[in-house]
Amino acid sequence: MPDRSLPRLTLLAALAATSMLAGCDLAELGEDQRAGKAGRLVDVTAEQLDALRENDREDSEGPGVVPGTEAEAQALVDEAERSFLDEASARFDVWWIGGGQVEVPIEGSFDVAQPATELLIGPDEDNRFEMRLRGEDTWLRMTVDGRSMDCWMHLTGGAEDGGPAGVPYQALLLLEPVALGRLDPSLSDRSVLNGYDSVEDQVVVELRLDEALPAALPKPGGPTAEPIDPKARVRAVANIGVNGRYASIAYDLADVADALKASRGGVPKELRGLVAEPTMREVQVRIDYHDYGSPVEVVAPPRTKVAHFGTWSDLLAGLEDPAAREPGSAPSCAAALRGA
Repeated sequence: MPDRSLPRLTLLAALAATSMLAGCDLAELGEDQRAGKAGRLVDVTAEQLDALRENDREDSEGPGVVPGTEAEAQALVDEAERSFLDEASARFDVWWIGGGQVEVPIEGSFDVAQPATELLIGPDEDNRFEMRLRGEDTWLRMTVDGRSMDCWMHLTGGAEDGGPAGVPYQALLLLEPVALGRLDPSLSDRSVLNGYDSVEDQVVVELRLDEALPAALPKPGGPTAEPIDPKARVRAVANIGVNGRYASIAYDLADVADALKASRGGVPKELRGLVAEPTMREVQVRIDYHDYGSPVEVVAPPRTKVAHFGTWSDLLAGLEDPAAREPGSAPSCAAALRGA
């Protein structure tokens, strides 16, 4: 029977999105190594979100929402947004909760003002994908079974070139919030902790699907990728901390999958296998935010370890049309380090 543990699914998802960019032949994955996360408190997000989806009350605000609370809920998230913009940097952890397991597949930090971002994707130090983003410069490196790429890939350009957005999706979820109302008290748990901040208020919000999806899963990219419907929405719970800032945002991957299926364009072909995986429908996502205002200093790797791969648009165009490349010219660290 195939191994369907959360760490392996996480790593496979990350590698599926990044191996085409790296041009690596790291095809064989090793045994899962579970990094312990002792001492971190986990909330009851899974139970909350299940109840939120199953609550069928037919009020105008929708299931799980206290009627008549839209305005006060909107005021709460607007204030949380203003507090974030006052010091527009933070650290974050993306938690996957499901199947009796808790994993942190993505962690990082961002500074919206620079912009600058650092991301680590993967279950442990031996199996992970690293990204450093500063302005128009991106550095990437992948490690599988403890074996890292021979170089850091350096690419230039931004989202318009098919590369990563200057502001990561985890940060975009905090901007321009749309509240539906306060969470029904019967579904609420004020003892929720994100490991850094206790929760004061809980609000049901609508997130843009094209921001919620890549905040939790790799986003299909490249010049020929179909855009995700910008009008599609997915419901989530925004947990507001005692300091008035976002403590966390939580949503169900089953809801994300359903929103994809119902959206214009449907599920991108790059994600169909992952969305169809039964285990994924059992996963709840929670993004914890903490250390607001902390400095984010993205440092370029040592020059002798950096291979320049040009622009994102040029690299992706070559990868998506292999026939247009010269034989044996697939991107590689060895060739790039030699100046090819």
